[in-house]
Amino acid sequence: MMPGAMLQTLHDRFDELGARDRRALQVGALVLVPLALLMLDWTIREQLAERRIAVAASADLADRANRVIGARIAAGEDLAVDAASTLSQTVFRSLERSGLQGSLVASPSSAPAPEQVELALRDAAFETLVSMLGTLARNHGITVTSANIVRTGPGRVDAALVLRAP
Repeated sequence: MMPGAMLQTLHDRFDELGARDRRALQVGALVLVPLALLMLDWTIREQLAERRIAVAASADLADRANRVIGARIAAGEDLAVDAASTLSQTVFRSLERSGLQGSLVASPSSAPAPEQVELALRDAAFETLVSMLGTLARNHGITVTSANIVRTGPGRVDAALVLRAP
């Protein structure tokens, strides 16, 4: 049924009501519509409050991390990270952002060469995997040096990859 036809049907039914029933329906609408708007406003305010709390918690966490790192540097601790661990972290963050971490069966680990990582994915979305690899190449210069990809179903694959840092 078309929206115009549905509206006409409602209008016809309203016209068939007696004066008392029409008035009751109008008064009900006058009470319910503002109430619904108030509930919507309250829900939006609650969501905004929750977001503010999350942002404040993130800022607090960042501030604490900054203090800890500052203290470790002041104590003379060497905080340098090797290239392989940075590459693994970058790949894992990319897997998380793309939603592929659930397909990960072998975590990014150092490969025989320190500037490489190996990972294995099971039943991953092929388009998402290709998109993630493109993002890694564009944003970080990370390239695929070896790939073994097997189709497991429509749009799904198992993949064993070796990725190399620039």
